[in-house]
Amino acid sequence: MLVLNVGTWLSSTCSLATGRDAPEQADGQWKKCTCPKFLHWCVNGKLKRVSAKTNRWEDACRVARRIEDQLQEDQSNTISAHSVAVKDAIAAYLSDKHAQRLQPDTLKKLELIFKKQLLSWCNANGIRTIPELDLTRLREGRATWKDAALSSKKKQERVIGFFHFCQSSGWVRDNPARRLSRIRVEQTPTGYFSQEEMKKIIEATHRIRNGDRLRALTLLMRWSGLAIRDAVTLERSRLSNNDQIFLYRAKTGTPVYVSLPPDVALVLLNFHPDNPRYFFWSGNGNPKSAVADWQRHSADCSKKRTCVMRTEHQSVAFLTCSETHLRLSVCLPVCPSTR
Repeated sequence: MLVLNVGTWLSSTCSLATGRDAPEQADGQWKKCTCPKFLHWCVNGKLKRVSAKTNRWEDACRVARRIEDQLQEDQSNTISAHSVAVKDAIAAYLSDKHAQRLQPDTLKKLELIFKKQLLSWCNANGIRTIPELDLTRLREGRATWKDAALSSKKKQERVIGFFHFCQSSGWVRDNPARRLSRIRVEQTPTGYFSQEEMKKIIEATHRIRNGDRLRALTLLMRWSGLAIRDAVTLERSRLSNNDQIFLYRAKTGTPVYVSLPPDVALVLLNFHPDNPRYFFWSGNGNPKSAVADWQRHSADCSKKRTCVMRTEHQSVAFLTCSETHLRLSVCLPVCPSTR
């Protein structure tokens, strides 16, 4: 919001400039002074100053408010005359994200949120231009979200980023998404399997179809602490002769260096998948699809109630294996049993 400030041009005959009674007020802000008043403000980093054409501070303030209203009305008319369609703004935003070389999964998520969800909602509610998406409209749109608390919070952060892009492009004066209320998220820490539960899981893999593959992946995640995507896409060359793994995480790019128990390393080396380059991935298609296949395989095991699972969610079993590595490797550093 544009704000005009009032100042005073102190004349050479003013007592504030030459007298001794109030030298601390000789800064142009003395309201009782009868010297000429002026207005000053900044536009695009440049200082502008004009005469208020009055000697009274109160009259200068009224002139400042009147000029503020006029300037904002002119700015609104300029934006309305060049309003950008929601469809064009979303296309420009996604194009900018592609130019940033973001990960394909991130780009797909942005396309889902803005092209398929936000744009569809705007078309259904008769919203055509970006300035029409004010705070009230954004609240109405957020009320239709079916996501969980954490997903809604992430989505709102992306909407704020989208309107920041629109603001920096000059399509809106401010960012209305920043005034949306915060979404409260109560996160619970990831659970972990006890030693007894891990034994039951390993035993159960002997009684299901393709259990050797699930057993090898479970042992890898249990004793390495790798996330499921890093474990599924692990290359055989990353396992050294001294049973150590070194790789960079797919999600964060951080290096990971961990030692495996000899029995676990032997299980991996004796496992012969279709692609000799990887332990658990064919190397074809999207790694995300391969992860989903393994999660479904774990869910099938859970539905048969042959494994001990803390929840019905299909991916939690693998998440808990990673957490189990962090807990049990410190508290109970025992040799695994792979048989």
